[in-house]
Amino acid sequence: MNEKLDLLPLITFVRGFLFWAAATAAIGYIPLFVEATDFSTTQAAIFLSGTAIGRVVFQPIMGQFISPKNCLQVYAGALIGLMSCSICLFLFSNPISLLLCSRLLEGAFFSGFIISWRTQLNRFSQAPNFESVNDSYVISQNAGRLVGPMAGGIIAAKFDLYSVFLFSAILYSLCLIILPQKTAITSIANHNREQIRITYVQLIRRNWRLLLVHHLEFMCLGLWLASWPIFAVYACGFSPIEVGYSFAIAAAGGFFVLPLRKLLRKTALKARFVISLMLLFLQPSGALLISTHLGLWIMLLLGGLGSTIYFTSFHQFVSKTYPVEQIPAIYGFLGTSTFLAQAIGQAVTPYTQQFGGIDAPIIIDAILLLIMILIAFRIYKKGSEKYDLF
Repeated sequence: MNEKLDLLPLITFVRGFLFWAAATAAIGYIPLFVEATDFSTTQAAIFLSGTAIGRVVFQPIMGQFISPKNCLQVYAGALIGLMSCSICLFLFSNPISLLLCSRLLEGAFFSGFIISWRTQLNRFSQAPNFESVNDSYVISQNAGRLVGPMAGGIIAAKFDLYSVFLFSAILYSLCLIILPQKTAITSIANHNREQIRITYVQLIRRNWRLLLVHHLEFMCLGLWLASWPIFAVYACGFSPIEVGYSFAIAAAGGFFVLPLRKLLRKTALKARFVISLMLLFLQPSGALLISTHLGLWIMLLLGGLGSTIYFTSFHQFVSKTYPVEQIPAIYGFLGTSTFLAQAIGQAVTPYTQQFGGIDAPIIIDAILLLIMILIAFRIYKKGSEKYDLF
């Protein structure tokens, strides 16, 4: 048992790396796929947003359906579903209805995988190395999102864009080989009945400050993703290739969590939230104030580190605060609400640029992060228990 737990961080990283590489390999080629297919304007819009629509609709449903007892079955079924959707996109260009259904179902299977995986991991929340598991979970996303698009580009250049979907299907099948272990050490006895019967209203009321920060973080993410490429090219003089490098550098910044793990574990969880938000603030403030490319690279690197510290801290908070029986519902709720917050940030970006200039979304991003830092300081000063953020 101990040997399996010792390997859990490594297995979590490998599984996450394969999954996120598969999920992002074709992300840059979906618009090209649309151009190569005989879609109407409406069909193209549905296809482009299909996975997002599927996640918004099915994530809360999956949150209510998945439990610690069935999470392994849902995990395997979601991977088989994602693999099947990728194979459909590789093999078929008609009928259009099959392609649209594949994209919508992809969002449903994606939701099922994420929630079932988090539920499975939280069954080990009492393990002594669980913080390492959380670190591996977040870092694997950075690694997969870094390598996936690069590998997809190489495959598309050497073969064709349809082959990228086959590559994703192969990676999903590899995830099936590394199935999670069934043994867990978290017991329902660790929590009382009042906690287990918590409602969404109680969740929001008891954690409204942290939830506000969390949703503002996703809104800032939407603002940044939608505005930074334009700002980088027209205000900072970046080439399109350098814009791509900037996202890679931010993702690489997350790997600095590894040498800092011992120091971070000695730091109170509430203090980690403050530190992570201050590091994230360096991205928009650096974009506005620093003119040299080297200085911007450093700010992006530190911002990437801040993002990783933030999400590892958030997952740690959820794991230590709620019993595993509540994890599916909590992640189902947060998956939809945070995705909508990010979509709002992306949607308002063109309007803020139109009326305030190309730097307006970056300024709003910086202001929101300052507000989040102030709220995090308030959380830090409140209470003395490590996980008491209410």
